This record gives sequence, C-alpha cells and structure tokens, in this order.
Amino acid sequence: MGMARIHQGKTAEARQYLERAVFANAQNYLINYYHAFVLSREGMGEDQRVMSYPADSAAKMRAELRKAIEMRPDFPESYKLLAFINLVTNTQLVRTW
Repeated sequence: MGMARIHQGKTAEARQYLERAVFANAQNYLINYYHAFVLSREGMGEDQRVMSYPADSAAKMRAELRKAIEMRPDFPESYKLLAFINLVTNTQLVRTW
C-alpha cells in the first residue's frame, strides 16, 4: 500500500504504511528504500527543491538505505538517493582533489 500511495503522490499516507512495514521488520529492500524516499520528499518544497534535512531525518534515511543496500546491493536507486542525501547535508562526501 505504501508503494502504491507513493505512485499516487500521497506521500503522507505512504509514510504511514511504510513505517508499519519497517516496524514489522519486513525483509524487503524496497520497503526500506521507499521509506527513505518518502522521508526525503518531506523536505522538498513545491518546486521539488530541497536545501537541507534535519540531522535526525538524514540519519534515519541513511539507516534505511544502508539496510536496502545490504539486502540488495545491486539496486542502484538506493545508492543514488544516499548520495543525494549526503550531498544535501554535505556529509560523508569523498573528495578526490
């Protein structure tokens, strides 16, 4: 239900379903990924821009994405969202110069 609500653009409803699934310790990488995804959208304005995330929200998103990556390391969207969160929060960035 949570994933269906995301596709309908109903992120508040999606969050409720996904939090229940996470709390029930569902062993599905998509639940963890989409939970982080919904949390990441809460920080966006109407123009789909995000300038920052509260530290506790960023930590929760990272934890969910790490679980998703652990379960399914070949799912690139988890890495993409994790990189985005790290970029927005300016943390855990690897600099090569």
